[in-house]
Amino acid sequence: MKKLQILIFEDEPSMASLLKKIVLMSGHDVQVYSDPTICPVYHDHGFECPRETPCADVIISDQKMPYISGFDFFKLQRNRGCKALDKNKALITAGNISPELRREMDEIGFHYIKKPFRVTEITHWIDECSERIQSISSQNEERGLILVEMADGTMCHLAKTALNIFLDRGEVKRFKRSDGWFTFGRDPLRCSQNNKTYTGIERREVI
Repeated sequence: MKKLQILIFEDEPSMASLLKKIVLMSGHDVQVYSDPTICPVYHDHGFECPRETPCADVIISDQKMPYISGFDFFKLQRNRGCKALDKNKALITAGNISPELRREMDEIGFHYIKKPFRVTEITHWIDECSERIQSISSQNEERGLILVEMADGTMCHLAKTALNIFLDRGEVKRFKRSDGWFTFGRDPLRCSQNNKTYTGIERREVI
């Protein structure tokens, strides 16, 4: 199973510590914040997230947070182009939520976890998130899409044939491989212009 990047927003120290331990126990990476306003999309009303890929695979937030509720925070992210999957975001709360709020959460896809919870509730849901990400990755693999940063800084997804064309033109700065980012001109690479052939394994990562 792929190691996930998980963000937790929880202002109660003991709960934040517990959630962090659960995530680490599950074998994933985790960052914990006490305030959701750390997210860049919170500060500028005209700002949209510029990232081509999500900064986290899974996001967990307490509903009652400083300055903004967890639900409103998730909606703000969604409205400003957050790339994380809605279904991979979970709200945790000790209180009851209104039927109207629950209905809106279900329509969007946000997950709901009520305190107190079993550890397995968290771990099973994280496993479901991982399966969703793997499913999307497999679909992109079938389409042969590769994450590319062009020479002008533009981020895009290209099919392998299109990537080869832009590589020949020298218009690619780097592209994502399964073992990390490849920077043009640094590593061995297939190149049709000079007829040099890289004979190693195919490592371009489709996402």
